Amino acid sequence: KTRRDRAVVLAESSYALRRLNRAGAAKARLDEAIAILEATGDYPAEQFDLNGDPAQVMRAMADHHADTGLTAAAIALYERLIEKIRKSAPELANDPRNAHSMSLLNESLAKLRPAHN
Repeated sequence: KTRRDRAVVLAESSYALRRLNRAGAAKARLDEAIAILEATGDYPAEQFDLNGDPAQVMRAMADHHADTGLTAAAIALYERLIEKIRKSAPELANDPRNAHSMSLLNESLAKLRPAHN
């Protein structure tokens, strides 16, 4: 669990680094986070828990792609992430937290699509 927590902290810190115009350092942290998840056997996976560590790291990577102008890569990663989350069959109808989290993912993807066309 400690290693997974470190992966999430690394991924979350990428947002601050990009705001400081340190996109290279942000990408390095995201790469390290993914390497941790690969080492723990959490990534790659057929499905992701909506609020699980791999989903958080993948979302941070998709946001990194979007923020650094790699719109097509961001769209592809968001689509894969949403597909893997749907495979885990999250309870959306009766859990407002899950519904909110899923709607935020879909909103992020929708914001990217017009920019890509």
